[in-house]
Amino acid sequence: MKITSIDKYPLDFRQDPAWGYSKGWVSNAPALLIEVHTDEGISGWGEGYGPPLPVAEMINALCEPVTIGADPFRTEDLWGRLVHDARDFSKSGTALAAISAIDIACWDIKGKVLGVPVCSLLGGPVRTELDCYASTVRYLRKSPGSEELADPAELALKFVGDGYRALKIAVGMLDLTEDIDRVQRVCESVSEDVRVMVDANQAYTCRQAVEMAKSLAELGVTWFEDPLPPDDLPGWRSLKSRADISLAGGETLSSRTGFRDFLSLRLVDIILPETGLAGGLTECKKIMDMAYAFGVECTPHGYASAVGTAAAIHLASALPHQPSSTASRLLPFEFAPDPFNRIADLLTDPFEISDGVLRVPLDRPGLGIEINRGALSDRLIRQG
Repeated sequence: MKITSIDKYPLDFRQDPAWGYSKGWVSNAPALLIEVHTDEGISGWGEGYGPPLPVAEMINALCEPVTIGADPFRTEDLWGRLVHDARDFSKSGTALAAISAIDIACWDIKGKVLGVPVCSLLGGPVRTELDCYASTVRYLRKSPGSEELADPAELALKFVGDGYRALKIAVGMLDLTEDIDRVQRVCESVSEDVRVMVDANQAYTCRQAVEMAKSLAELGVTWFEDPLPPDDLPGWRSLKSRADISLAGGETLSSRTGFRDFLSLRLVDIILPETGLAGGLTECKKIMDMAYAFGVECTPHGYASAVGTAAAIHLASALPHQPSSTASRLLPFEFAPDPFNRIADLLTDPFEISDGVLRVPLDRPGLGIEINRGALSDRLIRQG
């Protein structure tokens, strides 16, 4: 079997009203999907995390010369050759997003050819259901045109009413006092058995992060995610020594080398690799195994569109038991109730989720998804 061509679909999903996080207000969410074709008529889907047009161009310029003619079953060899060709430019960012997309598509092809779900190729399903957390408790305006913010507790209670037993709140857009108040309102509005996580999206200095971590620990927050930029290793080291709360990070890191210092220096308690950026399923499985060796818990980052989410589901299903437990369940899995409909609109048969629990699609080969091609056309970014 040989790869013959790669179709790229740069997509844009729009939302009104906009929502906010530490970088500002967001009214659109881009995504890059690719379809890798073979000479035997079987194709696979992949997704690269990041701005879709640059990632698509990286596939054109860097990846296609290596990928066309390659055997999709030889994922280890193809991954290594792609990274080798990228090493003079970058081993992160758009280069790794492009490689990740191709890698995910190859795993989808392998599963379809063999008639098995991707998680079976990653060692088999350790868990067939995933407890999910709603990660879209973000900043919203109270009404169109208003500068007043909506109460995050209202949105949190809506997700709890939908069955979610874990939530993630965005912070970093307001000053510390106001954001701590937002988190406190959510914590006080939900029952004690609902886990609350907080994501700063790299908003803080070390001093601010230490202050926020202290308040979050007092509120019983489960983890504090990405308080600092990933390149501020001295800041992470200082924060880790002073924080009495689990620290999580890694969604913007790429490859094993990107995670190496965070794990070897024990800067985090939880890693969250993004399959569409960290290197695809080939590399993410190794990153997760590295984390296990260091006693660090892990759960995939899951804020992608349909294909990236499917890849993360299979990865989470096949993860080994956490170092601290032999229970089959792991940390809650990010399955965002998506305001942009980047998941539901793209699938002809949506994922099965009920009361915050997602069923891994073990009865379908490959990633277990069927893409709605009409939705692709409707969302396509058209150039020129």
